[in-house]
Amino acid sequence: MAVEGYTEFTAQRAKMIGSRRLNLSITQMGLLLVFIPLSVGLIFIGTLSYLLHLSQMDAEKHLRAKALISQSNVVSRLYIDASLAMSNYCLTGVPVYADKYDATKSQLFSELTRLESTAVSDEVEKDLLSRIDLKAKQGIEYLDKSRHTLDHMTSDNVLTRQVFKEIRSVAEMLDPLLQDLNSLEIASERQTATAKVQNSMLLQIVLVAGGILNVLVAVGAAIFFRDITSRLNLMRDNSYRLSRRESLNPRLDGADEISELDGAFHEMAGALVEANRKERALVENAVEVICSIDGHGVISELNPAAEQLWGYKHEDLLGQRVMNLVAKPDQEATSSKFDEARNSKSVVKFENKTQAKSGIVVDVQWAVSWSPADNSLYCVIHDISERKKLEQLKREFIQMVSHDLRVPLTSLQMTLDLLLSGVYGELTEKGRPRIQHAFSELERLINLINQLLEFERMESGKVEIYAEPTELSEVVTRSVEAVRSLAERNKVSLQTQVFEIEINGDGGKLIQVLVNLLGNAIKFSPAKTTVSASMERLDAEVEIRISDQGRGIPAEFKDKIFDRFEQVSIDDNRVKGGTGLGLAISKSIVVAHGGKIGVDSEEGVGSTFWIRLPLS
Repeated sequence: MAVEGYTEFTAQRAKMIGSRRLNLSITQMGLLLVFIPLSVGLIFIGTLSYLLHLSQMDAEKHLRAKALISQSNVVSRLYIDASLAMSNYCLTGVPVYADKYDATKSQLFSELTRLESTAVSDEVEKDLLSRIDLKAKQGIEYLDKSRHTLDHMTSDNVLTRQVFKEIRSVAEMLDPLLQDLNSLEIASERQTATAKVQNSMLLQIVLVAGGILNVLVAVGAAIFFRDITSRLNLMRDNSYRLSRRESLNPRLDGADEISELDGAFHEMAGALVEANRKERALVENAVEVICSIDGHGVISELNPAAEQLWGYKHEDLLGQRVMNLVAKPDQEATSSKFDEARNSKSVVKFENKTQAKSGIVVDVQWAVSWSPADNSLYCVIHDISERKKLEQLKREFIQMVSHDLRVPLTSLQMTLDLLLSGVYGELTEKGRPRIQHAFSELERLINLINQLLEFERMESGKVEIYAEPTELSEVVTRSVEAVRSLAERNKVSLQTQVFEIEINGDGGKLIQVLVNLLGNAIKFSPAKTTVSASMERLDAEVEIRISDQGRGIPAEFKDKIFDRFEQVSIDDNRVKGGTGLGLAISKSIVVAHGGKIGVDSEEGVGSTFWIRLPLS
């Protein structure tokens, strides 16, 4: 009785307030409550952003002015150094001063270019920098002429003094222009300081105005909110009734949003029914097969997509054992996956072959989850026949690459090799480098094809590891000897530290891995450095380390360096001849041995690639 009395009182109070409240809808009130603070905030943020932008521009201008003054000082110093070097050469005739002049002149031209590039949009500044550049180049041109005169004249003290005097005058050519540039930048810095003070005062005004506006907005929001509190209290009571599944209060009169929301509560039951209908429609119109399987393996629910996938009618599939659809070779594995789903809280995914009514085998992918409450498996079945066809096309493409590309390219490589060896006559000096370049590019292309084929065979599981008792020290030694000629060409020293230990592995495949790692270490090592191959016995493993003193590997590449076609630099393929597959193939071989491969590297110091192989 107390609750009903409170509800009736709340409804009457809402009607009374509604009769005298402003003639505004809730949307209009809400827009006012949102728009006014938002507008104030946007204006405030925009003003602050503008002031920040001005401050940033002033700071950048200040920094650029400092950089310009510093760069002009560098140019002035280099110009004076060049003049002094030429003066000393004029007085002494010692070639060291001439060499110093050449070096200083080269550096001066570089710094002049950098100085002129610092100008942005100031035409006066650009013009002044252009005049400095022109004047400096004219002075250097005159100094070059003076040097030529000194180099070709006979002993003539009078002429030497004249040249010396003119050289000294050249040294002072840039001073007026550089002083003008410094004056211009100093004036710019003063303007920046004045603008900074003005921006600070404007910022204080904006902060005060923003505070006042926020107070006004808060007062206005409180006034608007009071008008709708009573009606919202009635809505809150309706929400409690809805959660308790009780009948709702009578609908509120009016045409505003609160009245509409109150009407939505009365339509909630119908909306839930409609939602269930739509959910069912989504399931029935889904492309994937969606079904539930009870604890006995019988299909209890099924959407119409199954008829399109397997050709059976809906009523023919309901009540049938799901294993009747699975191809016989896959039934045992499928049953095992169903058991795994029953014992797991996650979704179990797997692929198998199913049998359509027409006898066609359909490749599908299952996503199965177990519901203990319903004692059922819920399954989503996706047709992957097209994907399987694409995989077949991929295999056919690999076969085409192996037969139709590698064989003729190998034949062409042999022909070029015969040309280079002189079998068909001596090549001209112009022709030999071209043939050699073509041979190298062809060799790189064949190597890429071979590595691509090998990697694809490994991914498809067609490459077998012929494991047998293998002396690991012999594998390391043979690998080092295989790359010794490459190390000599690159002027890199090789060091080996091994000991006798036997593992169960494929010696040929392990040599392939080590040769690839050693070759990479040599190619990326500077001349007169050392690449080392060492072994270390761990608890149940043996570790092989290939260390270099090269450029190292950036931290962001360490996790993906063993992915196919991944290289640290985009120029590695062109300059170093890499394909981006060697490390991926090496990883596949090591993993096939039950081992691990990784890298420890510090950029600029070097890298250590390591392989850990099990001893058992």
